[in-house]
Amino acid sequence: MRAAEALREATPNLVRAMAGTAVLEGYLAIAAALARGSVTPPVAERIALAVAQSDGWGYCASSRTEAARRHAHLDPSEIARARDFRSIEPRAHAALRFVQALLDGQGDLDYAELKAARAADLTDVELAEIVGHVALNLLIALFSRAFAIDPDPPDPPAATTPRRAVRPASARRGS
Repeated sequence: MRAAEALREATPNLVRAMAGTAVLEGYLAIAAALARGSVTPPVAERIALAVAQSDGWGYCASSRTEAARRHAHLDPSEIARARDFRSIEPRAHAALRFVQALLDGQGDLDYAELKAARAADLTDVELAEIVGHVALNLLIALFSRAFAIDPDPPDPPAATTPRRAVRPASARRGS
């Protein structure tokens, strides 16, 4: 029972809302495939931050900021830059400029934007996967907005759960 409660508490609100739907299967499959791809986790988190910022929905901005800090180890200034489609890391910066062009043009790119991304040594495989990351994050944004999903708490709920007091053995004998 405790393991089931812990798993339920650790499950993001988005996944709980998608539970039992084909959307969850697709979301998990795309996320798993992209996690094995050529876009590094820090760049993927920067992309997620930029998409969340452009969408303006609290669930995405909150969850992505926490993930960028905890899992991608991005510092607050780099998180702020990513939200503005910038990075101090040149390839991440090029990826974010490409993402901004994708979002601004709703997928329509000028040849110059594609050429600039390639000039920054982003491969066509990376560019395709960046489009996938944008699409995945747009799915998250649309789904969370449609169902008004609350942001996940920043700290695990177990950390705030009071522990049951354990009485010393000597105190238990007398009862």
